[in-house]
Amino acid sequence: MTGAGSVVGTKAADGATMDISQAILNNMRAHGIDVGQLVRESFERRIKQEGMFTLVAEGERADADVEIMVPQWGLSLKNYSTVLYPVIGVNGSMKRSGTSVWRNFNTISPFNESNTLAYTPEQYATDPEALRAAFSRVSDLAVGKLIEDLKQ
Repeated sequence: MTGAGSVVGTKAADGATMDISQAILNNMRAHGIDVGQLVRESFERRIKQEGMFTLVAEGERADADVEIMVPQWGLSLKNYSTVLYPVIGVNGSMKRSGTSVWRNFNTISPFNESNTLAYTPEQYATDPEALRAAFSRVSDLAVGKLIEDLKQ
C-alpha cells in the first residue's frame, strides 16, 4: 500500500510542478522575457565595455562572426532550499573566414558563488521583475566567463 501512496503523491506533485512551471513560462511570455535576448544584450554590453572589438549590425561586413547560443536554462533547487536559483548554459564561438578561432561553453548553476538571486516558484510565476532580474544576473555571469576566456 505504501508503494501506491507514493505513486499517487508523486503524480500529485508532478501536476503541481507542471502548473507552476507553466505559470512561470506564461509570465515570461507575457512580459517579453527571453533568456536568449538577455544573453545577447549582456554580451553586446560587455564587448562594448571591454572595448575588445567593434560590433556591426547583422548582415554588415565583419572580420569575424560570433555566435552565442543558450542550449539550456531553467530554475533549480540548491540543497534543501525553498527558493529556486536560475541556471544557464551558454555556448560561444567565433569564426573568421569560416574557420573556428574560438569556442567555449559555460554554465552557471545554483552552486556558483555569484549566483545569489533566488525566489520562490510563486514569485517567479507572478513577478516578472523577479524573473528578469534572476535571468539577467545569470546571463551576466555566464557572459562574463565567456568574455574572460575570449580575452586569453
